[in-house]
Amino acid sequence: MYMSPGYTARAVLDAGMKANLCRPLQSFDPEEDPMTCRRMEEMLALFDQWNGAGEGRIKTDFSIHAEYTCTERMVRAAAEEAHKRSAGMHIHLSETAAEQQNCVEKYGLTPARWFDKLGAFDGRAYAAHCVWLTEEDWALLRDRGVVVVHCPESNLKLGSGVADVPAMIDQGLTVALGTDGAASNNNLNMIEEMHLVSLLHKGVHREPTLLSPRQVLAMATVNGARLQGRPDTGALAVGYKADVIAIDTDRPHLTPNTDPLSNLVYSAQGGDVCLTMVDGRILYENGEFTTLDRDRILFEAGKAAKRLLG
Repeated sequence: MYMSPGYTARAVLDAGMKANLCRPLQSFDPEEDPMTCRRMEEMLALFDQWNGAGEGRIKTDFSIHAEYTCTERMVRAAAEEAHKRSAGMHIHLSETAAEQQNCVEKYGLTPARWFDKLGAFDGRAYAAHCVWLTEEDWALLRDRGVVVVHCPESNLKLGSGVADVPAMIDQGLTVALGTDGAASNNNLNMIEEMHLVSLLHKGVHREPTLLSPRQVLAMATVNGARLQGRPDTGALAVGYKADVIAIDTDRPHLTPNTDPLSNLVYSAQGGDVCLTMVDGRILYENGEFTTLDRDRILFEAGKAAKRLLG
């Protein structure tokens, strides 16, 4: 969910990765015409140009940034366009207490019910954060099949709060794991995110049995694949795509390896990944990138940062 996603799409193709990309929609003018809105035009153009590119490695979804950054007219139009194309819908939902309360005061509805009323949940939909949902919101999202994307590190860094993920799972919601963006997380390390989520809710609820390693791994893998509309990945199974990472378990902090699943969630580090494969193609192995020039990328990123920061 970011601006100029066409550049990201090209980078994804060059790297050999898979990604669901979207150009977020924002509109503050109730009279703005959706069909002449530049942001809507860019969102439609992204879908037309990139959806299915790279033999399906790229999927383009529709995106509404948030309730507080978009008008009812624009949300309804985006939902209709997404439905026409059978595209997914990605939103930020109830990230902060103020967002939740202000929406209720403005519309008499929580953000979840507001989006649902406008059709945003009519197809495949996934909602990031969901920290301040009510129990009624949980039931709505469950019944509508909306996948919650839990971003614990971002929510902690920004002081947004802690989503009650164990209760959501108990209520039958599908919860995936995310990092949010670099500005609100910094390292985008999914293995660190697994470690954090596995401990956070145990501490908040003072219950050490909450969120088993198996549940956490599902949040980081198969549940994420489900929200992306990729039923053929996210698990090691016959007929699934060869999208695989390998962990080097010959490390002191992973010894003894009597319980690989617990080791992965409680002990592993991002640097323990020794191989990454997408569609059977090795993209990274033992410190070497097969599709990317690491030194050039770091050099160009450093130059860009200096230019931006003056």
